[in-house]
Amino acid sequence: MKIEILQSEIQENDIDAYLIYNPINVQYFTGFITQSIARLIVQSQGTPLLFVPELEYEEAKLVAKNCLVKKIPAQELVIEAISRVLHKLKLKRIGIEEDYLTKKDYDDLTKYSHEIEYLNKESMIKKLRKTKTDDELEFLKEAAKIADIGMEKAIESIRDGISELEVAALAEYEMRKNGSEPIPFDTIVASGIRSAFPHATTTKHKIKKGDFVIIDLGAQFSGYVSDTSRTVIVGTPSEKQKEIYNLVLHAQEEAERRCKSGLKANELDNIARSIITSANYGKYFNHSLGHGVGLEVHEDPIISFRNNNKLEINNVITIEPGIYLPDFGGVRIEDTLIVKKDKCLLLNKSPKLKY
Repeated sequence: MKIEILQSEIQENDIDAYLIYNPINVQYFTGFITQSIARLIVQSQGTPLLFVPELEYEEAKLVAKNCLVKKIPAQELVIEAISRVLHKLKLKRIGIEEDYLTKKDYDDLTKYSHEIEYLNKESMIKKLRKTKTDDELEFLKEAAKIADIGMEKAIESIRDGISELEVAALAEYEMRKNGSEPIPFDTIVASGIRSAFPHATTTKHKIKKGDFVIIDLGAQFSGYVSDTSRTVIVGTPSEKQKEIYNLVLHAQEEAERRCKSGLKANELDNIARSIITSANYGKYFNHSLGHGVGLEVHEDPIISFRNNNKLEINNVITIEPGIYLPDFGGVRIEDTLIVKKDKCLLLNKSPKLKY
Protein backbone atom coordinates (compact mmCIF):
# COMPACT_ATOMS: atom_id res chain seq x y z
CA MET A 1 0.00 0.00 0.00
CA LYS A 2 2.73 2.51 0.96
CA ILE A 3 4.69 1.66 -2.19
CA GLU A 4 1.59 2.01 -4.35
CA ILE A 5 0.84 5.44 -2.90
CA LEU A 6 4.42 6.55 -3.54
CA GLN A 7 4.22 5.25 -7.11
CA SER A 8 1.07 7.31 -7.66
CA GLU A 9 2.89 10.36 -6.30
CA ILE A 10 5.81 9.67 -8.63
CA GLN A 11 3.45 9.72 -11.61
CA GLU A 12 1.73 12.89 -10.44
CA ASN A 13 5.07 14.66 -9.92
CA ASP A 14 6.23 13.84 -13.45
CA ILE A 15 9.34 11.94 -12.44
CA ASP A 16 10.50 8.48 -13.50
CA ALA A 17 11.54 7.16 -10.10
CA TYR A 18 12.50 7.96 -6.53
CA LEU A 19 15.99 7.09 -5.22
CA ILE A 20 15.80 6.68 -1.44
CA TYR A 21 18.94 7.06 0.67
CA ASN A 22 17.52 7.72 4.13
CA PRO A 23 17.58 4.37 6.02
CA ILE A 24 14.44 5.33 7.96
CA ASN A 25 12.57 5.77 4.68
CA VAL A 26 13.98 2.47 3.40
CA GLN A 27 12.63 0.87 6.57
CA TYR A 28 9.27 2.62 6.10
CA PHE A 29 8.72 1.09 2.67
CA THR A 30 10.40 -2.32 3.06
CA GLY A 31 10.60 -3.12 6.78
CA PHE A 32 14.35 -3.69 6.47
CA ILE A 33 16.64 -1.94 8.98
CA THR A 34 20.15 -1.55 7.64
CA GLN A 35 23.21 -1.38 9.87
CA SER A 36 25.34 -0.02 7.04
CA ILE A 37 23.98 1.15 3.66
CA ALA A 38 20.75 0.53 1.80
CA ARG A 39 19.38 2.24 -1.30
CA LEU A 40 15.87 1.84 -2.67
CA ILE A 41 14.81 2.63 -6.24
CA VAL A 42 11.04 3.00 -6.65
CA GLN A 43 9.80 3.46 -10.21
CA SER A 44 6.35 4.66 -11.18
CA GLN A 45 5.45 1.03 -11.88
CA GLY A 46 6.85 -2.40 -11.07
CA THR A 47 8.73 -3.87 -8.14
CA PRO A 48 11.12 -1.56 -6.24
CA LEU A 49 14.79 -2.52 -6.10
CA LEU A 50 16.57 -2.62 -2.76
CA PHE A 51 20.38 -2.50 -2.90
CA VAL A 52 22.30 -3.75 0.13
CA PRO A 53 25.95 -4.69 0.73
CA GLU A 54 26.98 -8.31 0.60
CA LEU A 55 27.14 -8.69 4.41
CA GLU A 56 23.42 -7.75 4.76
CA TYR A 57 22.12 -9.53 1.68
CA GLU A 58 20.83 -12.73 3.31
CA GLU A 59 19.06 -10.86 6.10
CA ALA A 60 17.50 -8.39 3.65
CA LYS A 61 16.18 -11.25 1.50
CA LEU A 62 14.49 -12.67 4.59
CA VAL A 63 13.12 -9.44 6.06
CA ALA A 64 12.50 -6.93 3.26
CA LYS A 65 8.99 -6.78 1.80
CA ASN A 66 7.53 -5.31 -1.38
CA CYS A 67 10.86 -5.18 -3.19
CA LEU A 68 13.50 -7.17 -5.04
CA VAL A 69 16.75 -7.34 -3.08
CA LYS A 70 19.96 -6.74 -5.02
CA LYS A 71 23.43 -7.52 -3.68
CA ILE A 72 26.24 -4.98 -3.98
CA PRO A 73 29.43 -7.02 -4.34
CA ALA A 74 32.15 -6.23 -1.81
CA GLN A 75 34.52 -5.17 -4.58
CA GLU A 76 32.11 -2.64 -6.11
CA LEU A 77 31.31 0.87 -4.88
CA VAL A 78 27.70 1.45 -3.94
CA ILE A 79 27.39 4.44 -6.26
CA GLU A 80 28.77 2.40 -9.16
CA ALA A 81 26.19 -0.35 -8.65
CA ILE A 82 23.34 2.15 -8.35
CA SER A 83 24.43 4.17 -11.39
CA ARG A 84 24.77 1.06 -13.52
CA VAL A 85 21.15 0.14 -12.81
CA LEU A 86 19.89 3.70 -13.32
CA HIS A 87 21.49 3.69 -16.79
CA LYS A 88 20.02 0.30 -17.59
CA LEU A 89 16.54 1.46 -16.60
CA LYS A 90 16.94 4.58 -18.81
CA LEU A 91 15.65 6.90 -16.10
CA LYS A 92 15.84 10.63 -16.78
CA ARG A 93 14.13 12.45 -13.87
CA ILE A 94 14.62 11.08 -10.37
CA GLY A 95 13.35 12.32 -7.04
CA ILE A 96 15.78 12.51 -4.11
CA GLU A 97 15.72 13.46 -0.41
CA GLU A 98 17.68 16.68 -0.55
CA ASP A 99 17.46 17.18 3.23
CA TYR A 100 19.19 13.85 3.79
CA LEU A 101 21.79 13.62 1.00
CA THR A 102 25.22 15.03 1.73
CA LYS A 103 27.05 17.15 -0.82
CA LYS A 104 29.31 14.17 -1.52
CA ASP A 105 26.28 11.94 -2.15
CA TYR A 106 24.91 14.42 -4.63
CA ASP A 107 28.29 14.99 -6.29
CA ASP A 108 28.73 11.22 -6.69
CA LEU A 109 25.27 10.83 -8.21
CA THR A 110 25.87 13.54 -10.78
CA LYS A 111 29.38 12.31 -11.51
CA TYR A 112 28.34 8.75 -12.28
CA SER A 113 25.02 9.59 -13.93
CA HIS A 114 25.39 13.17 -15.13
CA GLU A 115 22.69 12.83 -17.78
CA ILE A 116 20.00 12.26 -15.11
CA GLU A 117 18.13 15.20 -13.58
CA TYR A 118 17.82 14.89 -9.80
CA LEU A 119 14.94 16.75 -8.18
CA ASN A 120 14.26 17.39 -4.51
CA LYS A 121 11.04 15.53 -3.64
CA GLU A 122 11.56 15.22 0.12
CA SER A 123 8.02 16.43 0.79
CA MET A 124 6.48 13.43 -1.00
CA ILE A 125 7.67 10.96 1.63
CA LYS A 126 7.15 13.34 4.55
CA LYS A 127 3.54 13.68 3.46
CA LEU A 128 3.09 9.90 3.41
CA ARG A 129 4.72 9.35 6.79
CA LYS A 130 2.63 12.01 8.54
CA THR A 131 -0.57 9.96 8.27
CA LYS A 132 -0.29 6.59 9.98
CA THR A 133 -1.80 3.34 8.72
CA ASP A 134 -3.78 1.02 10.99
CA ASP A 135 -0.72 -1.21 11.44
CA GLU A 136 1.46 1.74 12.36
CA LEU A 137 -1.10 2.92 14.91
CA GLU A 138 -1.07 -0.49 16.60
CA PHE A 139 2.73 -0.44 16.81
CA LEU A 140 2.64 3.09 18.27
CA LYS A 141 0.04 2.08 20.84
CA GLU A 142 2.24 -0.81 21.99
CA ALA A 143 5.31 1.45 22.18
CA ALA A 144 3.34 3.89 24.36
CA LYS A 145 2.14 1.05 26.58
CA ILE A 146 5.72 -0.10 27.18
CA ALA A 147 6.84 3.48 27.88
CA ASP A 148 4.12 3.76 30.53
CA ILE A 149 5.62 0.72 32.27
CA GLY A 150 9.03 2.40 32.23
CA MET A 151 7.58 5.64 33.53
CA GLU A 152 5.83 3.87 36.39
CA LYS A 153 9.13 2.25 37.38
CA ALA A 154 10.99 5.54 37.18
CA ILE A 155 8.48 7.42 39.33
CA GLU A 156 8.31 4.73 42.02
CA SER A 157 12.11 4.60 42.23
CA ILE A 158 12.62 8.32 42.85
CA ARG A 159 13.78 9.07 46.37
CA ASP A 160 16.23 11.24 48.24
CA GLY A 161 19.78 10.09 47.44
CA ILE A 162 19.21 8.03 44.27
CA SER A 163 21.11 9.20 41.19
CA GLU A 164 19.52 10.29 37.93
CA LEU A 165 21.43 7.53 36.14
CA GLU A 166 20.01 4.87 38.46
CA VAL A 167 16.44 6.02 37.79
CA ALA A 168 17.05 6.00 34.03
CA ALA A 169 18.62 2.53 34.17
CA LEU A 170 15.70 1.08 36.13
CA ALA A 171 13.19 2.54 33.67
CA GLU A 172 15.09 1.33 30.60
CA TYR A 173 15.55 -2.16 32.04
CA GLU A 174 11.82 -2.39 32.74
CA MET A 175 10.97 -1.31 29.20
CA ARG A 176 13.37 -3.83 27.68
CA LYS A 177 11.94 -6.60 29.85
CA ASN A 178 8.49 -5.73 28.55
CA GLY A 179 9.34 -5.85 24.88
CA SER A 180 11.03 -2.61 23.92
CA GLU A 181 13.52 -2.76 21.09
CA PRO A 182 16.54 -0.42 21.40
CA ILE A 183 15.64 2.66 23.44
CA PRO A 184 14.90 5.29 20.76
CA PHE A 185 16.56 8.24 22.53
CA ASP A 186 18.59 8.88 25.65
CA THR A 187 16.31 8.81 28.67
CA ILE A 188 16.25 12.16 30.45
CA VAL A 189 16.17 12.24 34.23
CA ALA A 190 16.94 15.83 35.27
CA SER A 191 16.64 16.99 38.87
CA GLY A 192 16.97 20.19 40.85
CA ILE A 193 18.10 23.21 38.85
CA ARG A 194 19.02 20.83 36.00
CA SER A 195 15.30 20.25 35.41
CA ALA A 196 15.32 23.75 33.89
CA PHE A 197 17.38 22.39 30.97
CA PRO A 198 14.83 21.11 28.39
CA HIS A 199 17.39 18.76 26.81
CA ALA A 200 19.34 17.90 29.94
CA THR A 201 21.63 14.88 29.92
CA THR A 202 21.19 12.32 32.67
CA THR A 203 24.07 12.38 35.15
CA LYS A 204 25.37 10.91 38.40
CA HIS A 205 23.76 13.84 40.22
CA LYS A 206 21.92 12.71 43.36
CA ILE A 207 18.23 13.56 43.64
CA LYS A 208 17.28 15.27 46.89
CA LYS A 209 14.19 16.44 48.75
CA GLY A 210 12.62 19.56 47.32
CA ASP A 211 13.75 18.81 43.75
CA PHE A 212 11.72 18.96 40.62
CA VAL A 213 12.55 15.80 38.62
CA ILE A 214 11.69 15.67 34.91
CA ILE A 215 11.56 12.18 33.37
CA ASP A 216 11.41 12.01 29.56
CA LEU A 217 11.56 8.55 28.00
CA GLY A 218 10.35 6.37 25.17
CA ALA A 219 10.14 2.77 24.00
CA GLN A 220 10.29 1.17 20.56
CA PHE A 221 8.07 -1.57 19.13
CA SER A 222 8.35 -2.94 15.56
CA GLY A 223 10.47 0.09 14.75
CA TYR A 224 7.90 2.61 16.00
CA VAL A 225 8.63 4.79 18.99
CA SER A 226 6.90 6.55 21.87
CA ASP A 227 7.70 9.71 23.80
CA THR A 228 6.35 10.75 27.19
CA SER A 229 7.36 13.02 30.07
CA ARG A 230 6.30 13.42 33.66
CA THR A 231 7.52 15.73 36.43
CA VAL A 232 7.82 14.69 40.07
CA ILE A 233 8.36 16.88 43.13
CA VAL A 234 10.38 15.07 45.80
CA GLY A 235 8.92 15.56 49.24
CA THR A 236 6.63 18.45 50.13
CA PRO A 237 6.30 20.96 47.26
CA SER A 238 6.66 24.69 47.80
CA GLU A 239 3.84 27.04 46.78
CA LYS A 240 5.85 28.23 43.78
CA GLN A 241 6.51 24.66 42.70
CA LYS A 242 2.79 23.87 42.91
CA GLU A 243 1.94 27.02 40.95
CA ILE A 244 4.30 26.15 38.09
CA TYR A 245 3.39 22.48 38.01
CA ASN A 246 -0.37 23.09 37.98
CA LEU A 247 -0.01 25.77 35.29
CA VAL A 248 1.83 23.37 32.96
CA LEU A 249 -0.67 20.60 33.74
CA HIS A 250 -3.61 22.91 32.93
CA ALA A 251 -2.00 24.04 29.65
CA GLN A 252 -1.26 20.45 28.65
CA GLU A 253 -4.69 19.08 29.46
CA GLU A 254 -6.50 21.98 27.78
CA ALA A 255 -4.48 21.49 24.58
CA GLU A 256 -5.27 17.77 24.67
CA ARG A 257 -8.96 18.47 25.22
CA ARG A 258 -9.20 20.79 22.21
CA CYS A 259 -6.95 18.84 19.85
CA LYS A 260 -8.69 17.55 16.69
CA SER A 261 -8.27 17.26 12.94
CA GLY A 262 -8.69 20.50 11.01
CA LEU A 263 -7.11 22.54 13.81
CA LYS A 264 -3.94 24.29 12.65
CA ALA A 265 -0.72 23.25 14.38
CA ASN A 266 -0.02 26.84 15.42
CA GLU A 267 -3.53 27.13 16.86
CA LEU A 268 -2.92 24.07 19.04
CA ASP A 269 0.43 25.52 20.13
CA ASN A 270 -1.31 28.78 21.05
CA ILE A 271 -3.91 27.04 23.24
CA ALA A 272 -1.21 25.91 25.67
CA ARG A 273 1.13 28.85 25.18
CA SER A 274 -1.53 31.49 25.86
CA ILE A 275 -2.34 29.88 29.23
CA ILE A 276 1.30 29.98 30.27
CA THR A 277 1.85 33.47 28.85
CA SER A 278 -1.20 34.90 30.62
CA ALA A 279 0.38 33.80 33.91
CA ASN A 280 3.57 35.73 33.00
CA TYR A 281 5.68 32.63 32.37
CA GLY A 282 5.61 32.80 28.57
CA LYS A 283 9.33 33.51 28.14
CA TYR A 284 10.10 30.36 30.14
CA PHE A 285 8.23 28.11 27.67
CA ASN A 286 11.02 28.10 25.11
CA HIS A 287 10.20 25.27 22.69
CA SER A 288 7.36 24.19 20.43
CA LEU A 289 4.33 22.47 21.93
CA GLY A 290 5.05 19.13 20.26
CA HIS A 291 5.99 17.08 17.25
CA GLY A 292 5.02 14.11 15.18
CA VAL A 293 6.06 10.60 16.26
CA GLY A 294 6.50 7.45 14.17
CA LEU A 295 9.62 5.61 13.08
CA GLU A 296 11.47 8.63 14.47
CA VAL A 297 10.84 10.42 17.73
CA HIS A 298 10.75 13.80 15.96
CA GLU A 299 9.00 13.96 12.61
CA ASP A 300 6.20 15.88 10.91
CA PRO A 301 3.94 17.53 11.84
CA ILE A 302 5.72 19.97 14.14
CA ILE A 303 3.30 21.61 16.60
CA SER A 304 4.77 25.08 16.50
CA PHE A 305 3.69 28.70 16.10
CA ARG A 306 5.51 28.58 12.76
CA ASN A 307 3.36 25.77 11.31
CA ASN A 308 -0.03 26.86 9.98
CA ASN A 309 -0.86 23.51 8.38
CA LYS A 310 -3.95 21.72 9.61
CA LEU A 311 -3.76 18.52 11.65
CA GLU A 312 -5.05 15.48 9.80
CA ILE A 313 -6.79 12.31 10.93
CA ASN A 314 -4.23 9.70 12.08
CA ASN A 315 -1.41 12.15 12.58
CA VAL A 316 0.38 11.02 15.76
CA ILE A 317 1.74 13.91 17.83
CA THR A 318 3.03 14.87 21.24
CA ILE A 319 1.70 17.67 23.43
CA GLU A 320 4.41 18.77 25.86
CA PRO A 321 4.31 22.30 27.31
CA GLY A 322 6.94 23.27 29.83
CA ILE A 323 8.18 26.02 32.09
CA TYR A 324 11.91 26.23 32.83
CA LEU A 325 13.11 28.71 35.45
CA PRO A 326 16.92 29.13 35.61
CA ASP A 327 18.43 28.37 39.01
CA PHE A 328 15.06 27.07 40.23
CA GLY A 329 13.86 24.15 38.16
CA GLY A 330 11.45 23.14 35.46
CA VAL A 331 8.28 21.22 34.64
CA ARG A 332 7.34 19.35 31.48
CA ILE A 333 4.36 17.04 30.99
CA GLU A 334 4.07 15.13 27.72
CA ASP A 335 1.73 12.64 26.10
CA THR A 336 1.50 11.06 22.67
CA LEU A 337 -1.88 11.27 20.91
CA ILE A 338 -3.63 10.13 17.73
CA VAL A 339 -5.48 12.92 15.95
CA LYS A 340 -9.09 12.05 15.13
CA LYS A 341 -12.00 13.98 13.61
CA ASP A 342 -13.42 15.61 16.73
CA LYS A 343 -10.78 14.79 19.35
CA CYS A 344 -7.38 13.26 19.99
CA LEU A 345 -6.93 9.79 21.47
CA LEU A 346 -4.47 9.64 24.34
CA LEU A 347 -1.95 6.80 24.05
CA ASN A 348 -0.20 7.30 27.40
CA LYS A 349 -1.89 6.06 30.56
CA SER A 350 0.81 7.13 33.04
CA PRO A 351 -0.90 9.07 35.85
CA LYS A 352 -0.27 12.80 35.99
CA LEU A 353 0.57 13.61 39.57
CA LYS A 354 -1.57 16.13 41.40
CA TYR A 355 -0.06 18.73 43.72
